[in-house]
Amino acid sequence: MVESKAKTVSESLFEEYLCSNGYRDWDYEPKIGNQPKRPDYLLRYGGVELLFEVKELREKSPRPHGAVHINPYRSLRSKIEEARVKFRRLKDHCCSLVVYNIDDWEARLDPDLVLAAMLGNFGFSMDFDASAGRLVPGTERNTFLDGGKMIRYKTGDPQNTTISAIVVLEGYRVPDFEFDNAVRQEILRRERSIQETLSGDERLEVRFDMYSIHPLRTREAPRVRVVENPVARIPFPEGLFHGELDEHWQLSSCLERTFAGDLLQDIEQAEEGGP
Repeated sequence: MVESKAKTVSESLFEEYLCSNGYRDWDYEPKIGNQPKRPDYLLRYGGVELLFEVKELREKSPRPHGAVHINPYRSLRSKIEEARVKFRRLKDHCCSLVVYNIDDWEARLDPDLVLAAMLGNFGFSMDFDASAGRLVPGTERNTFLDGGKMIRYKTGDPQNTTISAIVVLEGYRVPDFEFDNAVRQEILRRERSIQETLSGDERLEVRFDMYSIHPLRTREAPRVRVVENPVARIPFPEGLFHGELDEHWQLSSCLERTFAGDLLQDIEQAEEGGP
């Protein structure tokens, strides 16, 4: 009998995400044929078996004091390389990398930086007028430079096409809409009584006052932000991971958010219209 290893923090959170979003048909560290390496998870969805490798980002050195240069791509690119090795013999499957940042202060997992980790460092280029020996003003444009894990910089050829997407796993603090509404109403009441707009500090004071009379009920929920690999051989399945807090991002002419969960949209709208 093989003793099962203890699951990591990221694996436990990924399982919580799967279960809370109704995904029940999955296996942990499944054996696939005669392949020596086992992916972390196999999820059955839409009649297809999908593979996921779950990695967590941890602090590699103490956070420095003061200004410091960081490489926001380094940790994620390291995990992409580890996933590439794991998926090397599983090219007939849709394979995705799941990443969860525990305490890596240097890593950045915003969708645009995840895409840059795949395609190349963010930068810009300009046309050069060889006859005049100078750059051409007004031709500046954003571009991906070197370092990308899915594109060979010198040739532009795709690589690591087995990875269909990078799935950023995170805990999300869901606000208490009733509390926020009570704060807004109290701000409006005070402004009407004095017939002038409250300052930022005064609005913050209202919020603190409300803590004593209105119970605050927030909750932490797991969610994912899916950034699809634009050169993937097998596309990430449409409709997968469409939870109420989830997001999907795709590259067309630019990076676009192609899906946002209903609760996430409600939160964003409330924040835009809030005090």
